[in-house]
Amino acid sequence: MSLIYITEPGHTGGVGAIGMRVLVQSLRSAGHDVTRVRLFRAQSEADEQGSLFARDTEKVVDHTWLAKPAAWFVSVLYVRQYIDLRDMFARVGVPMRTEDRSPSDPLIAFGGQFSIAPEPLCDFADIIALGDGELTGGRIADLLAAGAQRLDIMRELAGQPGYYVPSAGVAPFSRWESDTYTAITIEEGKTPTIELARGCASKCAFCRIGWAGGTYREAPQDQVKAAVALAGKGKANLFAPDYSSVSWVEDLEAFTEAVGCRNTGRDARADAAHKHLKSGRGVKQYSFGVEGVSERLRAAVGKPLKAEKLIETMSLLGAAGVGHVKWYMLFGLPGESQRDHDEFYALLGEVRKVYGGALNIMPSQAKGLPHTPLERISNHYQQDAHDRYQSLRAWCKERWSDQKRLVLAYKGRELHEHDCALIRGTREAARYIETAKESWVASGRWRDSLDESVLDEIQPDAHTSWDHVVAGPPRELRDKALATYWRTMRRSALPLAPAMVTR
Repeated sequence: MSLIYITEPGHTGGVGAIGMRVLVQSLRSAGHDVTRVRLFRAQSEADEQGSLFARDTEKVVDHTWLAKPAAWFVSVLYVRQYIDLRDMFARVGVPMRTEDRSPSDPLIAFGGQFSIAPEPLCDFADIIALGDGELTGGRIADLLAAGAQRLDIMRELAGQPGYYVPSAGVAPFSRWESDTYTAITIEEGKTPTIELARGCASKCAFCRIGWAGGTYREAPQDQVKAAVALAGKGKANLFAPDYSSVSWVEDLEAFTEAVGCRNTGRDARADAAHKHLKSGRGVKQYSFGVEGVSERLRAAVGKPLKAEKLIETMSLLGAAGVGHVKWYMLFGLPGESQRDHDEFYALLGEVRKVYGGALNIMPSQAKGLPHTPLERISNHYQQDAHDRYQSLRAWCKERWSDQKRLVLAYKGRELHEHDCALIRGTREAARYIETAKESWVASGRWRDSLDESVLDEIQPDAHTSWDHVVAGPPRELRDKALATYWRTMRRSALPLAPAMVTR
């Protein structure tokens, strides 16, 4: 059986991204020799972090500590990890560019969320996989086990669904996914994770999971319940990208409570949480994607949450004794104005009256991500949105001084535009990635190497660097969703309720 290592450039924190964990579990279940490798800058760091990671995980400084594998599977979750690639290749002992590798070098297969817009990393990947990891990774593992070498596998998979072999030329490539799948229990860490669903039933205008994360599929309910029963009176992380949208989640929660198992998963939808709390259903961690600062913005992006419903949900959470809630917020959505922010001030004032716990608002500035309806908007940093946010932050700090984690600052122009330039990048970005240092981001030196024109608004008929990737619904549906967004934004914001306070 061929040896496979699975790693990531940089760290996603904790036990890492769910996709990589599923891949490791599925390959091991199929009998493949696979080890997850954590690459640290110093052995002392590995020793200090050891308690975070599970069995069958190597914590090493570089490849000299490991036996030579047949392949490295590299999971790239977010754009900041691009800067860590040069260091990663040095530690795994493989030339960074595909063209510089020999036939005897390990196969380098990339996967993860980046693959929907892969061109900046194409020169470094022998193969890029798109779709269900247990299918794409499993096929590669089977070929390796049958004795196939690196170049054999690249030739075999070029042009097949789920695989993009950049050295074979740019051609349309599409996802490879199963119609159904078996529920997987991931045993990494102290608490098992049970995957309830793939993809996302919602299609929020800003989110690549709903648009490019694959067909929405739910695991068989009986398999999930069997896994919960096996966890017994312990804890289980019941996971789905959109937990509350799982069609049988209420039945599952009742079953989980009946067997005495505690769900440590997060509920991401305030509307569904409201319904569960009204019916007296359990208490878990609550992290809501509120996203827009006004009702019209939330409706435009696909989160039509009414202020009254949010206020009542927070009141119910307070009554249930939930002491900490997160709101994920997008600032700078297209069309956002001070009037939208004024509505948010009023909403926060009302929430403060009914909820005494810690409200942790997690802000970020909106990006036009590939394969979403907002993919063609300008990705230049919006200073006016930043200024509105800073005013909001100061207002909250003044009135809620006891809530030390009420609002966290998000980074400024350099970080935002750097990441957006890489997200929309072409193969020319590879030369930057080969030499980039973390210090270049904050200093603005990245502008000497990256093409800033990709930050501009993309015209409707213009080509993009990700057009050859078939990762979600047809382009026509994205255009229709964007038109719906602007129609919603043109409607007047609803008047504030008389009882709601303003600044």
